[in-house]
Amino acid sequence: MASPKQKIYLETSAVSAYFDFKQQDPVRKAVTQEFWISVLPAYDVYVGSITLLELNDTAPEHQKEIFLLLAGISELRITGEIESLADAYLSAGLFPPAKRPDAIHVATASNNKTDFLVSWNQQHITRPHRAKLIQDFNASRNLFIPEITTPEDLLISHREEIHHQ
Repeated sequence: MASPKQKIYLETSAVSAYFDFKQQDPVRKAVTQEFWISVLPAYDVYVGSITLLELNDTAPEHQKEIFLLLAGISELRITGEIESLADAYLSAGLFPPAKRPDAIHVATASNNKTDFLVSWNQQHITRPHRAKLIQDFNASRNLFIPEITTPEDLLISHREEIHHQ
């Protein structure tokens, strides 16, 4: 019997970078597209309600492309437990008050026991110091700790796994 697929939670930036509509970073766009093609099929993939809410703020002319990309990806809804955990992250100073959506992303990934939280948000989510604070907070409360990573790091890891098989 095959082992179950690991779970990936996609934070908003891991979706929007696929298109890079503002043409800010063509390398990140290419890496993100390769990540979607090469890595995601090997996982069960999820987005949160907060991801969909944030993507609704995208220019209307781009929304169709974005939501077509997300077709078939399951949504993890915000629950009272997720709201409470996000508030606890904010109270502990893990996120600035204005970055509550980032806290909700992390709380959603943790509460739903996703193996990986994938994001390009280096300021508030993937920076090693921030990820360590989140890990320590969750560990101190016996909460699930998702591996916080970028699409690029998971793509590199995926390639190494394939190479060593």
